[in-house]
Formats: sequence, structure tokens, C-alpha cells
Amino acid sequence: MKIQEKIAEAGGIKQVVRSLARDVGEGQQAVALLLELSEAPNVCEQIGKTQGCILLLVTMLNSENLHAIEDARKLLEHLSNNDQNVVQMAEANHFSPLILRLSEGKTRVYNGNLSFPKILVNFMTECKENVTCWQFEFVVVQSSSQKHTHIQDKRL
Repeated sequence: MKIQEKIAEAGGIKQVVRSLARDVGEGQQAVALLLELSEAPNVCEQIGKTQGCILLLVTMLNSENLHAIEDARKLLEHLSNNDQNVVQMAEANHFSPLILRLSEGKTRVYNGNLSFPKILVNFMTECKENVTCWQFEFVVVQSSSQKHTHIQDKRL
């Protein structure tokens, strides 16, 4: 078992995430540690699932500490491999991972996330000032056991 996994197993992730919200110095150290821990795929998944983590990381992008900003950006990039994390980032008004996926032409199915169309509507509102914008088509497919939202991008 890797040291990252031992730290996660002992409940360290939750404690480190709490430190993101404290003073600037502690937040910088916390994001650096989380970035290091995220190298283990299982731990990276656990980091993304920790309540408030993604919101705090997105908030940290507006910090004055350049090192903390860079570490938060890298960690968010690691976390963007998970669809649910991309949704949480968009909910926190960090749209880069979503834009990247749409610009690559990827169409994804987001299982049971009913707030995702609302996020894209908010994104469409935000991009009015941009030269390039996207229009999104939503198809909600409901079966007896699951509900999916199918998102397709259409460049304007």
C-alpha cells in the first residue's frame, strides 16, 4: 500500500481539505499535499468526493499566492478525469474542464445528475461576452431504472 493510500485510509484527506479554508499559508500547504496525494488514482477519486473540496480549490484560483494557484489548477486538472468532478467544477463557475470536453467533441452521459442542464444554461449566459459561444442540446432519457442527461455541443 502506498503512503498516499495510507493517509487517505486514516482519514487524512478530510482534514487536509478543511485546511484549504484556513489562512493563506496553511491553504498553500494543504493544496500542495493534496496535489501530491492525488498521484494515486484511488486517492484522487476520494479527494474529489470530499465535501467542499472542489469549491475550495476553485476559490483558491482567485488567491494572490501564485504557488497555491498553480497547485490548485494542477489538482483540478487531475480531478477533471471524473465526470462528477467536472460537474462540481462547473457548479463552482470553473468551466475549463467542461469547455475542453465539449471542444474535443465528446458527448457524455451524466448518470442521474439533474442539475447539469442548469449548469450549461448558466454557462451559456456567461459566454455572451465571448466571441465564440456554444449552444447545447439536452436530451433527457428516462428508463425504469435510471435517468440520464445526454449533452451535445453545437458551435454557433
